[in-house]
Amino acid sequence: MSYEEWKNAKSESQSITAGVQRAKEYKQSYVNEYKNPKGLGANSDTFGIVAPHDPPKHIDTIDFNNPDAVKSILNSYENRARSLDHETACVITTEGKVYECYGIKDRVWVDADLGDELKGAIVSHNHHIDVTEFSLGSDDMSLFASYELKELHGCDEKYTHILSRINKTLDPLPEDWMNVENYQHATVVMWAERYGYGYVRVQND
Repeated sequence: MSYEEWKNAKSESQSITAGVQRAKEYKQSYVNEYKNPKGLGANSDTFGIVAPHDPPKHIDTIDFNNPDAVKSILNSYENRARSLDHETACVITTEGKVYECYGIKDRVWVDADLGDELKGAIVSHNHHIDVTEFSLGSDDMSLFASYELKELHGCDEKYTHILSRINKTLDPLPEDWMNVENYQHATVVMWAERYGYGYVRVQND
């Protein structure tokens, strides 16, 4: 299915299917994100609000160009972070510095915390089960593009989502994109395809 076909199908379905009613409700909650911003980053959202939070910690230094070292750091972080009741992030800078950043239930501020150190970095963060969209959110996508991240991971209790400039593998557009679990996932698939990024969603073990 092409991007235009997907948009047309979405528009036509909104008035005739019960499935779309769920999607419309979900879209409204997505619009509300701009009234109560959540996700990754602060400078990319509408208000640029940064709540009081703990400063980032430099926890390690690794070889940024060693895939095994990077994978080990990300796996360790994501296994711990999936079940947390607040958002955090793990950032590996191009110099190999590994930071943990600390946020609140529905937001973490890696751009405010690290500034230009974020450029070209590899970043992972968690989404609490109460606020996850089972994919990456609009602020996540904006941060990935604005800071030219090499890779951006999001993890929740069900999935790990990976947006990448390294691996151009792209998930197919889900046929049942109208349900709550797949709506934002489908949006990211089409966005990644448009800009030539890789994006996959992997179910956790």
